[in-house]
Amino acid sequence: MSSAFRAGLVAWNGARVGLVRIKNFSMRQYPSECERTWSTSPKHARSDAKFDDLVTDAWFTTLAAQLRRFRTERVDILLVDVGSNSGGNDSGEWTPRLLTPKAVRSARLLMSAAPVAQTYFDEQIAAIKTAQGSDSTAGLQAKAQQSLAFFAAASADLANRHCDMSWVWQEQRAFDPQGCSRLIDAGFASGAVAEMAPSSYRDRRAAAKIYWPATVDPWRGAWTGRVYVLTNATSYSAAEMFAAVMQDNAIAKIVGVRTGGDGCGFMEDTPPVVLPHSHLRFRMPNCVRLRADGSSEVAGIAPDLPIAAIDGESPRARAARLLSTVVGDAKSSGDQPVARK
Repeated sequence: MSSAFRAGLVAWNGARVGLVRIKNFSMRQYPSECERTWSTSPKHARSDAKFDDLVTDAWFTTLAAQLRRFRTERVDILLVDVGSNSGGNDSGEWTPRLLTPKAVRSARLLMSAAPVAQTYFDEQIAAIKTAQGSDSTAGLQAKAQQSLAFFAAASADLANRHCDMSWVWQEQRAFDPQGCSRLIDAGFASGAVAEMAPSSYRDRRAAAKIYWPATVDPWRGAWTGRVYVLTNATSYSAAEMFAAVMQDNAIAKIVGVRTGGDGCGFMEDTPPVVLPHSHLRFRMPNCVRLRADGSSEVAGIAPDLPIAAIDGESPRARAARLLSTVVGDAKSSGDQPVARK
């Protein structure tokens, strides 16, 4: 069993089910990984940024090792539990790459057309220019030029995205990100581009300035079999991002109940909005992630296989119902990808 991830194997109705729990998508919530990384890292690598990179690598190494262990243990079905996972960081968007050998497309990202977006665009432009100087691969250079042009155009268009939104107090309108929404296209939840093959660059750290999931290149496809993701009403933020990417890319089926509906939340820290008379303070989200069907993640991620709570049902009985549902669905799907070697 991993010290960072609770994991186990259960035989159920003729199938071997591997279970792994991801309690949070913030590496700082895993003290064992932080302590182990600190004890083994050289002193010159213990600055904040470098140490964060080391802990991130350790987190993904541990998770990938558990996934590969499931393969050697001849597991048929993987169940990833992100129930009551409150979120974290972009690792929620990167982790699906460990769970499939296929290319994974990221969600479209929109931001509030406000100074916070300009700050974000400036940061991305600076990071991309750094990547250009670190990796001369033709594929990365082409993506870098494309990304610089995109963010330059977005910066120029920022002022044009303002419009009179007083209508929100009198009527309801269908969500239209390109209409009067004060939103601006900000690329993807993966950075400047939605997809980028490892063969198009040499330095994953440089590539991650443009395409953030390049961070997990060493662990791609650690698991290649059938996957289910367990969610509940307190799965939020980065856990919803994980579930949405898994569902939209047909990597997994979602089982459980609809997630809480935090959506994107915040791409940059901003001060709260203070109402002038009541002095109430509000934290206003500044970004939107769009699903493959164009809807916003803020609606929550609906399960493919609903498992609603039943009054009086014990945790053991509910777990049995969950396992029976997952195994039954896998068996009824015809071609069953099996992780066995």
